[in-house]
Amino acid sequence: ESSAAAIRTAISRAYYSAFHVACQALIELGFPAARGASAHAQAQRLFQQSGETELGTIGGLLSDLYHWRAKADYHMDNQEVERVNSGNMAVELSIQIAESVREFMNDGHRKDLAREVLRGGVYKRITSKDPP
Repeated sequence: ESSAAAIRTAISRAYYSAFHVACQALIELGFPAARGASAHAQAQRLFQQSGETELGTIGGLLSDLYHWRAKADYHMDNQEVERVNSGNMAVELSIQIAESVREFMNDGHRKDLAREVLRGGVYKRITSKDPP
């Protein structure tokens, strides 16, 4: 039997695994998210508004996993995140995000298209910074 704390920790680790994969992909694309608390929302939005359907889906899944992590880390009254099934779903979602990001990053043409969209004003609108 898994303890509630272990399941909450698994959800949190699953999120951070996916988040770091996403951040590394943004760096490789040339559009890093901010550091600190705003990095989470920025990474999600950069993916969602990249002009690439698959990246948009990844951004949405990352957002979902972020909210699960927040419940697991900060809402001790939420027992839904203490179920083994919740931990398993979070880990599976993290794996799905990582695999989708890797698949996307192996497609040079689609990466170039996403770069153009991000360079075309999306990056500045989301981060308030000029593209690197």
